[in-house]
Amino acid sequence: MCKTKYPMLRHASVLAVCALTSLGALTSTAQELLYREDFETDGEAANPQRYTTVGRDVYEVARIRSEGLDAGQLGPIYWAHNNEVSYAGVPAPTGARRMVMAWDLAITEAEASTALLDLFDSSIKWLLNNKANAKIVVTGAGVDALGVLGARLTAAGHTLVADDTAVVEEQITSQGDMLIHAGGGARGGRAGFPMLVINSTDADDVLVSSIGTAMALEAGKGKIESPGHPATGGKTGEFDIATGSFTYQLMGDQLPANPVIVASFTAVGEDPPIVRPLIMLMNSTNDTPAGTVFGGGPFTGQSGSRFFGGAGMNKWTVPDQTDRSLTLLKPINVRGKTNVKLTIACAGTFLDFEVSSGTRGAADYLEVVIDTDGNGPNEFERLIFFTPPAADKKYVDDATTRPEKPTRLGLEFKDITYDIPAGATDLVVEVRSLSTWWNEIFAFDNIRITSGTIVTTPPTVAIARDGTALKVTYTDVLVSSPNVNGPWTPVAGATSPYTVNTAAGTQLYYRASRP
Repeated sequence: MCKTKYPMLRHASVLAVCALTSLGALTSTAQELLYREDFETDGEAANPQRYTTVGRDVYEVARIRSEGLDAGQLGPIYWAHNNEVSYAGVPAPTGARRMVMAWDLAITEAEASTALLDLFDSSIKWLLNNKANAKIVVTGAGVDALGVLGARLTAAGHTLVADDTAVVEEQITSQGDMLIHAGGGARGGRAGFPMLVINSTDADDVLVSSIGTAMALEAGKGKIESPGHPATGGKTGEFDIATGSFTYQLMGDQLPANPVIVASFTAVGEDPPIVRPLIMLMNSTNDTPAGTVFGGGPFTGQSGSRFFGGAGMNKWTVPDQTDRSLTLLKPINVRGKTNVKLTIACAGTFLDFEVSSGTRGAADYLEVVIDTDGNGPNEFERLIFFTPPAADKKYVDDATTRPEKPTRLGLEFKDITYDIPAGATDLVVEVRSLSTWWNEIFAFDNIRITSGTIVTTPPTVAIARDGTALKVTYTDVLVSSPNVNGPWTPVAGATSPYTVNTAAGTQLYYRASRP
């Protein structure tokens, strides 16, 4: 059956025949858009007002420090439009070189292999860019707690000093030339000088990996994974690490983009063996830029230039409410409408969220609740809920409300669509959120309410004479074949309408195809 008069064409001179209409069906929408909020302007300040918020505020780092909210915050905390804050996302790249090492500071010189200590020396030379007699600041552990590693640094001519935690984060580089992070939360995470991290718990806070694990094991053979990199000091192949079982500060399962794994190792007796990073460098080729951070970068994919979101929202108090909220003021008339749906574009970081049960004010979540009858007898009920799927999973998804096919959030906005319960009349929508740290960020944009059904229509194709030529008008992709049964090949450079030269004297069939 032909959708148009000439859904498929054959030409030799002016010959055309009708056959199948298309190579695939195209999904199109017959839905009606009932409401949209795109956050391109401030709907709370608008006249008429489009929404209200509870807890809206912005605290940049200077204000956080001056008001004593939490000195550990390395970026803004807020519930606001993205254009109201200095940066919506996790700032990247790193301010300088980064090195992460799976190690136990209790390992002695007698227990560590010479090959491992030599590799440590060459990696530190890379980290310091061959700087001699560096002043190295140690945070989260005492200088003496560094053990054999501290002795190697001192023997190389460097000076170790304890971190003065009274020095604010923004001035931490004034203390020396490099930082060893062996604990202490997010201390040094955005510092503009080299940093060595030996701490699983804080790996996410200092933006080098997801949260790692301190695991008791006996390290087997190490293996050089990046031969030729200056951090290896010319070493290749396998080497011993340490004798005995120790509690290694392992990196998390998720690493930053394009890391340099200098060396890896496996544990003795593991079946099957697991290859783990031993020494990892941030993506720092020539240090221009210095390298990405784990989870770093801005939010992308919003519908315009603005969206709404929040970070570290438990750090300032709001009367009578613990979480933050945004409520669309105008009840949306959905009386008698069928197949009513709510679509919202959502994004989120994935560094250190904690599981929430959904009780307002508990842990980290992004929630959409609806009142289906405005001021009627029904109250707000949960429609969409994002929180980590488990305590050891730090990203968020909506498995709580859609267990059959949850969506995991990242830095790029994704459309999330849910059905509105049948019988809804005056629909009120509210977004609620809470997070507990500066890099635990939720964002949302482009809320739409639609009704109607989705229909499918095939691609279309039609022809018309154009002097001695034929003009082909089509949708989707134009394909051709010398045989009616194919194979079909896209017509290079074709745009609709496409002109066929009938004087060519060759036989071709044309049809429209879905991409």
